[in-house]
Amino acid sequence: MTRWHLRTAVAVSLGLVAAGCGGDDADSSVCSAPVREALDQQSLVHVLADDQVEYLTDPPTSGPHAPGASAVGVLDTPLPRPTQVGVLEAGGILLQHNGLDPAAQADLESLAADGVVVAPNPDAPDPVTATAWLHKQVCETTDTATLIAFIEDHRNQGPGSD
Repeated sequence: MTRWHLRTAVAVSLGLVAAGCGGDDADSSVCSAPVREALDQQSLVHVLADDQVEYLTDPPTSGPHAPGASAVGVLDTPLPRPTQVGVLEAGGILLQHNGLDPAAQADLESLAADGVVVAPNPDAPDPVTATAWLHKQVCETTDTATLIAFIEDHRNQGPGSD
Protein backbone atom coordinates (compact mmCIF):
# COMPACT_ATOMS: atom_id res chain seq x y z
CA MET A 1 0.00 0.00 0.00
CA THR A 2 1.41 3.40 -0.93
CA ARG A 3 1.81 6.16 1.60
CA TRP A 4 -1.05 8.11 -0.10
CA HIS A 5 -3.39 5.09 0.10
CA LEU A 6 -2.47 4.54 3.73
CA ARG A 7 -3.18 8.20 4.60
CA THR A 8 -6.48 8.06 2.73
CA ALA A 9 -7.52 4.84 4.50
CA VAL A 10 -6.66 6.32 7.90
CA ALA A 11 -8.53 9.55 7.11
CA VAL A 12 -11.61 7.64 5.96
CA SER A 13 -11.50 5.40 9.04
CA LEU A 14 -11.18 8.37 11.36
CA GLY A 15 -14.02 10.12 9.56
CA LEU A 16 -16.28 7.09 10.02
CA VAL A 17 -15.40 6.81 13.69
CA ALA A 18 -16.03 10.55 14.22
CA ALA A 19 -19.37 10.32 12.41
CA GLY A 20 -20.48 7.56 14.77
CA CYS A 21 -19.44 9.35 17.96
CA GLY A 22 -20.54 12.46 19.72
CA GLY A 23 -23.74 14.11 20.74
CA ASP A 24 -26.66 15.61 18.93
CA ASP A 25 -24.79 16.95 15.91
CA ALA A 26 -23.16 13.65 14.95
CA ASP A 27 -26.20 12.11 13.26
CA SER A 28 -27.97 14.61 11.04
CA SER A 29 -30.52 11.94 10.05
CA VAL A 30 -32.26 12.32 13.44
CA CYS A 31 -34.20 15.29 12.03
CA SER A 32 -35.67 16.00 8.62
CA ALA A 33 -34.68 19.13 6.78
CA PRO A 34 -36.89 22.09 7.70
CA VAL A 35 -39.74 22.63 5.25
CA ARG A 36 -41.64 25.76 4.30
CA GLU A 37 -45.37 25.16 4.15
CA ALA A 38 -48.04 27.02 2.20
CA LEU A 39 -49.78 30.01 3.79
CA ASP A 40 -53.34 29.17 4.78
CA GLN A 41 -55.55 31.88 3.26
CA GLN A 42 -57.66 31.84 6.44
CA SER A 43 -54.74 33.15 8.54
CA LEU A 44 -56.49 36.47 9.24
CA VAL A 45 -59.47 34.70 10.83
CA HIS A 46 -59.69 34.80 14.62
CA VAL A 47 -61.42 31.91 16.38
CA LEU A 48 -61.86 30.66 19.91
CA ALA A 49 -59.26 28.20 21.23
CA ASP A 50 -61.79 25.36 21.39
CA ASP A 51 -63.28 25.92 17.91
CA GLN A 52 -63.03 22.98 15.51
CA VAL A 53 -61.04 24.28 12.54
CA GLU A 54 -59.64 22.58 9.43
CA TYR A 55 -55.97 23.29 8.68
CA LEU A 56 -53.83 22.74 5.60
CA THR A 57 -51.14 20.99 7.65
CA ASP A 58 -50.95 19.13 10.93
CA PRO A 59 -49.65 20.46 13.17
CA PRO A 60 -50.59 23.74 11.55
CA THR A 61 -48.07 26.44 10.67
CA SER A 62 -50.64 29.07 9.68
CA GLY A 63 -54.41 29.44 9.55
CA PRO A 64 -57.25 30.55 11.79
CA HIS A 65 -55.96 31.24 15.27
CA ALA A 66 -56.92 32.23 18.79
CA PRO A 67 -55.89 35.83 19.52
CA GLY A 68 -54.76 37.06 22.90
CA ALA A 69 -52.25 35.89 25.46
CA SER A 70 -49.92 33.27 24.12
CA ALA A 71 -48.81 30.08 25.85
CA VAL A 72 -45.36 30.18 27.45
CA GLY A 73 -42.76 27.76 28.80
CA VAL A 74 -43.22 24.05 29.33
CA LEU A 75 -46.81 22.80 29.28
CA ASP A 76 -48.24 19.55 30.65
CA THR A 77 -51.27 19.48 28.36
CA PRO A 78 -51.61 19.68 24.57
CA LEU A 79 -52.41 23.03 23.00
CA PRO A 80 -55.55 23.36 20.87
CA ARG A 81 -54.64 23.96 17.23
CA PRO A 82 -56.00 27.54 17.16
CA THR A 83 -53.74 28.34 20.14
CA GLN A 84 -50.79 26.66 18.40
CA VAL A 85 -51.22 28.96 15.42
CA GLY A 86 -51.62 31.95 17.75
CA VAL A 87 -48.18 31.17 19.24
CA LEU A 88 -46.68 30.99 15.75
CA GLU A 89 -48.37 34.16 14.51
CA ALA A 90 -46.83 36.04 17.45
CA GLY A 91 -43.40 34.85 16.29
CA GLY A 92 -43.08 31.99 18.75
CA ILE A 93 -41.71 28.52 18.23
CA LEU A 94 -43.66 25.46 19.29
CA LEU A 95 -41.78 22.25 20.15
CA GLN A 96 -44.30 19.43 20.45
CA HIS A 97 -43.50 15.91 21.56
CA ASN A 98 -45.11 12.49 21.47
CA GLY A 99 -43.71 9.36 23.08
CA LEU A 100 -40.27 10.64 24.10
CA ASP A 101 -38.36 8.86 26.82
CA PRO A 102 -37.92 10.97 29.99
CA ALA A 103 -34.32 12.00 29.20
CA ALA A 104 -35.18 13.15 25.66
CA GLN A 105 -38.25 15.00 26.99
CA ALA A 106 -36.11 16.74 29.63
CA ASP A 107 -33.63 17.76 26.90
CA LEU A 108 -36.50 19.17 24.83
CA GLU A 109 -37.96 21.01 27.82
CA SER A 110 -34.57 22.63 28.45
CA LEU A 111 -35.09 24.54 25.18
CA ALA A 112 -38.17 26.37 26.51
CA ALA A 113 -37.41 30.08 26.64
CA ASP A 114 -38.85 33.43 25.74
CA GLY A 115 -40.85 32.71 22.61
CA VAL A 116 -40.29 28.93 22.73
CA VAL A 117 -43.12 26.74 24.02
CA VAL A 118 -42.76 22.99 24.70
CA ALA A 119 -45.96 20.93 24.85
CA PRO A 120 -47.13 17.36 24.42
CA ASN A 121 -49.06 16.41 21.29
CA PRO A 122 -50.40 12.83 21.49
CA ASP A 123 -51.73 13.14 17.91
CA ALA A 124 -48.34 14.01 16.36
CA PRO A 125 -46.96 11.32 14.06
CA ASP A 126 -43.35 12.14 15.00
CA PRO A 127 -41.65 12.15 18.42
CA VAL A 128 -40.61 15.84 18.04
CA THR A 129 -42.23 18.45 15.81
CA ALA A 130 -40.85 21.98 15.71
CA THR A 131 -43.14 24.58 14.15
CA ALA A 132 -42.79 28.27 13.40
CA TRP A 133 -44.87 30.53 11.18
CA LEU A 134 -44.96 28.64 7.82
CA HIS A 135 -42.10 26.29 8.83
CA LYS A 136 -41.85 22.78 10.25
CA GLN A 137 -39.12 20.31 11.14
CA VAL A 138 -39.61 16.82 12.59
CA CYS A 139 -37.16 14.69 14.57
CA GLU A 140 -36.99 11.08 15.73
CA THR A 141 -35.76 12.29 19.13
CA THR A 142 -34.47 15.49 20.71
CA ASP A 143 -31.55 16.87 18.68
CA THR A 144 -30.76 20.04 20.61
CA ALA A 145 -28.26 21.47 18.11
CA THR A 146 -30.70 21.11 15.21
CA LEU A 147 -33.63 22.44 17.22
CA ILE A 148 -31.61 25.43 18.46
CA ALA A 149 -30.76 26.23 14.83
CA PHE A 150 -34.48 26.01 13.93
CA ILE A 151 -35.34 28.34 16.81
CA GLU A 152 -32.65 30.86 15.84
CA ASP A 153 -33.71 30.80 12.18
CA HIS A 154 -37.45 31.22 12.77
CA ARG A 155 -38.17 32.91 16.11
CA ASN A 156 -39.85 36.35 15.80
CA GLN A 157 -40.75 35.70 12.15
CA GLY A 158 -44.54 35.56 12.52
CA PRO A 159 -46.73 38.34 11.11
CA GLY A 160 -47.60 39.45 14.68
CA SER A 161 -43.98 39.62 15.85
CA ASP A 162 -42.82 42.79 17.51
